[in-house]
Amino acid sequence: MVPSTCCSINKLYMRFFAKDSESKYGTAAAVGNELKLQPYRNVPLGSLAYSLVCAASLLWMAIYIVVLVDYYHDCQFESIDSTCFYGDYFIFGDYDNNSWVFFTLWWLSMAWYSMLLINKDELRNMLRWPCDFEEAEVIRVWTEEEKEEVLSLN
Repeated sequence: MVPSTCCSINKLYMRFFAKDSESKYGTAAAVGNELKLQPYRNVPLGSLAYSLVCAASLLWMAIYIVVLVDYYHDCQFESIDSTCFYGDYFIFGDYDNNSWVFFTLWWLSMAWYSMLLINKDELRNMLRWPCDFEEAEVIRVWTEEEKEEVLSLN
């Protein structure tokens, strides 16, 4: 009887090449001094949270479209000489309310998308559960960057 290829390769790798250590998320392994490994497994709550993050991102765009529709509603774009710059504001009532909603929406969506951009490399793994290598569905591989050492400022 031959053991499972995945588990046997994993155990072989761990036995001869990797050194176990504790990371901030759980068990991790280091290969030599360069590569580091972190095993994760997907959990239903993390998948739901990731779906909600995607849905919230789409919702910001939908709200923006609502503000634009309110701003340009009932405009006639017939030609270059006959353009309409303001609509009838059937949702927010007037220019001031529409501008306030647009300004607030812009700042909140800027904060949302900035946080997504800053955390884009770690976002998916933040919503996964750290585990042992035998249970892992995903293994994150990374290296730590070495900082340059300045010996002289000349």
